[in-house]
Amino acid sequence: MRPIYESDTDLYNEREVINALNDLWQTQSTKLPRSYGLDYTLTRGGRVTAFVEIKCRTIPSWTYDTYMISLAKVLKAKSLGNNVGVPAFLVVRWNDMVGYVDLRIVALDVQVGGRKDRGDEQDIEPVCMIPIKEFKSCMRPFL
Repeated sequence: MRPIYESDTDLYNEREVINALNDLWQTQSTKLPRSYGLDYTLTRGGRVTAFVEIKCRTIPSWTYDTYMISLAKVLKAKSLGNNVGVPAFLVVRWNDMVGYVDLRIVALDVQVGGRKDRGDEQDIEPVCMIPIKEFKSCMRPFL
């Protein structure tokens, strides 16, 4: 069985971001079971309005030209969003901004990549490279 790398700090940071998004977008959120492959649903009046995957980085958004995310995660987001008819947002908190893209409509630049710092061979996989310029800024960071 593959290890789970999500720490208590990761979950705390994720909750900070989703709470800020709920305030900004006037939504409520529900943490999704791991089987969904994404972090949250956003709802208004009990109806699902979006799926959300949250990532928190400790670098400025301009450090790299692209943001790398697992192709499997993108395909899961596209499937959920398209089948339900709502956005599937990737929300990233960097040191200098919080931005989002709708993974249903982002162009797929697929490469092979991933993390090499954990010694987990399953970290190398097909990934999508999303240009940072595609992210819409939605708030300042709150570190």
